[in-house]
Amino acid sequence: MKLHTCYLCDTLITAENKTTEHIILNAIGGRLKAGYLLCRSCNSTAGHRADAALAKQLEALMALLGIERERGDIPVLKGGKSEDGKEYDFHGEKIVPSKPVFTQTDEGTKKHISISARSIREMEAMLRSLAKKYPVIDVAEAMKQSV
Repeated sequence: MKLHTCYLCDTLITAENKTTEHIILNAIGGRLKAGYLLCRSCNSTAGHRADAALAKQLEALMALLGIERERGDIPVLKGGKSEDGKEYDFHGEKIVPSKPVFTQTDEGTKKHISISARSIREMEAMLRSLAKKYPVIDVAEAMKQSV
């Protein structure tokens, strides 16, 4: 069995201090990983110092390009306010509301609900929450009708 040592501190890598290192930062879309390069301590230190600083500097670019991280999310670039005071962010190629928008209007005994969510996942969560209050809501059907 080959013995591996940390590239930074020369510590022997064992089962207790072994980590998986992203070759290209996960924060900028990197998926390539390697084991037996860095011990847990050096990987953590490098992650907090260099990796975090680089990721912060590239965050806006990643958001504008819509590059997904390994866990599937895209960084959000905080935008600004429109003339009517609504706040928007950049999420990849899309300009989305900073917060989900929920409006409800009543017409006699009928309620009309409008939702503007930032993602499919958020839309479904909002619908499930509404379905608890209004059991007549069919979440699956509402998801099909969403644009």
